[in-house]
Amino acid sequence: MAIQIFGTRKCQETRKAERYFKERGVRFQAEAGHRYLVATREALLAPRVAAPAASTLRATTNQADYLLIAPRAFLAAAEPLLQRRRDQGLASRALAFEEIADEFGHGQPSAEAIRGFLAYAFQSWARPSPRYVLLLGDSSYDPRNFMGTSQPSPLPALWTKTGYLWTVSDPLLVAVNGEDDLPDLAIGRLPAATVEQAEMLVEKLLAWEDSGQGLNGMAALVADNPDLAGDFEANTRDIAASFLAGRSEQLLLSQLGAQTRPRILEALNSGLSYLDYVGHGGAAVWASENVWNSWDAASLQAQSQQPLLLTMNCLNGYFVAPSFDSLAESLLKAQGRGAIAAFSPSGLSLDGPAHVYHRALMAELTSGRHERLGDVVLAAQQSYAQSGLMPELVSVYHLFGDPALRIR
Repeated sequence: MAIQIFGTRKCQETRKAERYFKERGVRFQAEAGHRYLVATREALLAPRVAAPAASTLRATTNQADYLLIAPRAFLAAAEPLLQRRRDQGLASRALAFEEIADEFGHGQPSAEAIRGFLAYAFQSWARPSPRYVLLLGDSSYDPRNFMGTSQPSPLPALWTKTGYLWTVSDPLLVAVNGEDDLPDLAIGRLPAATVEQAEMLVEKLLAWEDSGQGLNGMAALVADNPDLAGDFEANTRDIAASFLAGRSEQLLLSQLGAQTRPRILEALNSGLSYLDYVGHGGAAVWASENVWNSWDAASLQAQSQQPLLLTMNCLNGYFVAPSFDSLAESLLKAQGRGAIAAFSPSGLSLDGPAHVYHRALMAELTSGRHERLGDVVLAAQQSYAQSGLMPELVSVYHLFGDPALRIR
């Protein structure tokens, strides 16, 4: 027969437990060939038991065109946007992430719970099925702030393994019909870390729509130096000639050198419909020469137009870095300035497939066929998927913005 004594995790507490049992004694009937564990009350884990709140999320009579998912604390900030979408004819509904976690995540807050809910709503709610999903809340790979410097993480992201690295994927949350990874709904994220940021991002959207800007204005196309990874200047010339003839300015690092940053700033301040970059970079920076980065947004002046940002390079949409905003986020969060939305990757890509995706997106943006930004993205995703090139790009390119944003 063997007896082990367990206290708490700390050795000092374990020794206290041993003294406690020696002083008071432990008596019980023991049988040969059995192993017994003796633990103090403090060493036992106590389960948390809570009854889930009543929910109607599984009611098959539910119907919505537009779903907004946010922490309960953010819902009041989202109400003006919900009302705008209703006024535009979309059946719109706001949902507390906490309710989704209770009903579809067994009480555990996770992106998998969001995906389970969206699959259920798409398949089981009354027709027509939801079309647009807006996630209102930032995320982080350090949601519990173990690092001590991490920003709040109110709405978790779904992790996925690509050919190069583990990264995050909002598009996979809405791949809910069939076995493929092609999104079935248009999804976007407003990466607000606080209620104040949520209020600002909603106000920015409403002001942009009220101004009637659209996407018919000028574009600034920024290209990194050509190298073995790709001829980024040729990509930019192709986009300009194919889709933006007569309304684009090309800012080439090979020609501008140190003047690239002030020229980007000048172009943004003058008012754009598109700001487009192709080349090397990271989560917070363009090009090895650092021609633009997340912290440059603070130097912007008031703009007559706020553009759609297209960063078709590596990682500029990696929004889960815990202590800084990605480049796409920084321009989105610039109040009254920066960008109104961004389409950016959270993972690595190859130049050839990325350029095909770029062309698919620009073709849909400039076609005049789509009223809302999310419809553009869905059409571009389907077009790119048909190419058969690097399928994982559909999963790692994110829309930062409202998919129901009216673009014309």
